[in-house]
Amino acid sequence: MMAAAPSPLWFATRGAGTVTLLLLTAVVTLGIVTAGSAARSGVWPRFVSVGLHRNLSLFAVIFLLAHVVTAVADPYAKLGWRDAALPFVSAYRPVWLGLGVIAGELVVALVVTSALRPWLGFKVWKTVHWLAYASWPVAVFHSIGTGTDAPAAWSLILVSFCILTVLAAVVWRVGPSTGQAGALRSALPIALVLSVVATAAWAADGPLRPGWARRAGTPLSMIGGTGAAAATSPSATAQPTTAADLGIIQDPVAGVYVRLPSGKTRLILTDQRDPSVQFVVRPAGPGEPGPMLAVIHGGRTGCVAPTADSITASLISAVCGSTRVQIVITQKDQGNRVAGRVVIRPV
Repeated sequence: MMAAAPSPLWFATRGAGTVTLLLLTAVVTLGIVTAGSAARSGVWPRFVSVGLHRNLSLFAVIFLLAHVVTAVADPYAKLGWRDAALPFVSAYRPVWLGLGVIAGELVVALVVTSALRPWLGFKVWKTVHWLAYASWPVAVFHSIGTGTDAPAAWSLILVSFCILTVLAAVVWRVGPSTGQAGALRSALPIALVLSVVATAAWAADGPLRPGWARRAGTPLSMIGGTGAAAATSPSATAQPTTAADLGIIQDPVAGVYVRLPSGKTRLILTDQRDPSVQFVVRPAGPGEPGPMLAVIHGGRTGCVAPTADSITASLISAVCGSTRVQIVITQKDQGNRVAGRVVIRPV
């Protein structure tokens, strides 16, 4: 039995969201460094900055729409247009998805009011324009809190780059000054640095820790049964989705092929985010149809399910209750050590 590949829409919405955050970072950075007297600098012609700012904003809206449409179309999270339009009403991670809704609506407000600027007047436009800049930090928290790739190294590097870019733009824009106003302006970068530190501490203790999917508000129907069931079940098959109970959607794993006395091979993998979780693929026993994949948490076996894939294959999958556990091996060495990732999705 070969695992069904994750929905292309799942990858599309993640990719579109990532590009939207990058474009929004560019829009905010450009707006900061070219505002006021900087916009009148002869080094950077105003018509260039205005045109670039407008085009980046339009591209951000395009990718934002792609992000929303693909998220609604993807059957995984079961989102509707109501969830995409109204913040904090979704059954799926309501707070963090709600922040994304707010960020998206602020971006749309920025573009719409810019198009209607001749009719709105400068003061109204400027007020909405500055309020719309709040979409960037809101989008950052949405990305960290909702994104399934948040713990990945590339995602951490990307988000850090976006934060540091905007922070550098603010520090450059404020510049050195004296007097009471200068003291207040100098305090702004310090406040921003403290905010970044606080955000990093929150992320380390929240989205980057195992089990965030459940704590973030992912419906239990999407991540398996209850943890209590796993703790009280005496049977190895009574609780088939222990790994899903931990909120695992996609985690890195590493382990080793073990040669058994019988000459057969067993694969033992450990979750790199939560070492108490292991995935073991062993040879078939008497009466079993093929190799068996076991999900183990804290020494307790939560799922044992058959797989038709070879133990040494690059892709091994099994259905545990209402979820599919898919192990993708991406690295092997001569010492039988392996690395890869585990993906757990509803069947």
